[in-house]
Amino acid sequence: MNSYLWKYLVCPQCKKKLTFLDWKDDVLNGFLFCKEKHYYPIFHQVPVLLDENLLFRLMNTDEIRRIRQAWEILKNNFSKANFLVDDECVLSDISDNWSFQWQNFKTENTVFEDEETFREHIPYDKSDLDSEENRILEIGCGNGRDIKHIIGDRNIIFGIDISESAYYAQRRYEQAGNVCIIRCDVNNLPFASDTFDLIYSDHVLQHIDNLENCFNEVKRVIRKSGKFIFNLYSRENNFVMTKIIEPLKKSILSKLPFKAVFYISNAPAVLLYISIKAIYMPLNKYFSFIYRKLPLSSHMTFWLPMSYNTLKMNCFDLLHAPIANYFSGQAIDQLCLKTNLHLGKKFILRQTLWVCKGNFEKL
Repeated sequence: MNSYLWKYLVCPQCKKKLTFLDWKDDVLNGFLFCKEKHYYPIFHQVPVLLDENLLFRLMNTDEIRRIRQAWEILKNNFSKANFLVDDECVLSDISDNWSFQWQNFKTENTVFEDEETFREHIPYDKSDLDSEENRILEIGCGNGRDIKHIIGDRNIIFGIDISESAYYAQRRYEQAGNVCIIRCDVNNLPFASDTFDLIYSDHVLQHIDNLENCFNEVKRVIRKSGKFIFNLYSRENNFVMTKIIEPLKKSILSKLPFKAVFYISNAPAVLLYISIKAIYMPLNKYFSFIYRKLPLSSHMTFWLPMSYNTLKMNCFDLLHAPIANYFSGQAIDQLCLKTNLHLGKKFILRQTLWVCKGNFEKL
């Protein structure tokens, strides 16, 4: 737990500085609180900076129990604290879809862990990180697979995620003194204005419902000269996803348990694996001129070396996401216009993913 990095954090509700309150527990390590008496627990060395409306919807049963026990003691000393324990919130659905994925699929030793893949999705260069102390934010860090590619002696890195996958990322970098993992909501970032030199997000922002709000929060916490790099699913060349898979998700798959979707993902994975081994791979090797004419040949080149389990992970990722938006180039331009984001780079990667890089116009 890199407590010296907490100086960059603020209360997500009132934006005031946070103070640490120690708590002797193997899981609940303490609380951060502000002058307005907003309290935030620290689980597994990860600050959970979520407001009361989200906190108890996203906590698991054990975390809720520990908060209740601590609160019975704390409320006697902080009678005016704004820290709710609401049974109706506890009974709400626990948003564990992404943590389920990280628990069941490992990305180690796959193409997703490669630095080349990261650089393709997040095309930053040395000129983007030329300060003596670069502050970097990754939105949607998951288990932290991308952070390793951007760690440097001069970089201070914050990784945020709303799911329990933040705990896996913390364990991965617990020995790194310049990495801080936080569980929070991207629409209510717990950072002071003008904090970051670089903010990036890889395969995450298409899963956010109100992207304009998200961009405005990014604009608030990034410095005037800071770079914002992100990618979004493209509406171009994604007919199968937008016209078949997404309607299927809304009508059927979204109503099924995660484990059911997990097993269902074997069906498209088998079809994809057979297509790769029987069609795409031989044509790519022996008849490249024919291969280039196949649907999504550029995208499939990226998938050719993947194992069956990795392909299944991709299929599950596409089937279970509760929100998955697809953007045309024009829609991205309109979003950037609304939020004063000037794009210096925008292109489609492997026919299905918009990659964008720019900076905000700030007063």
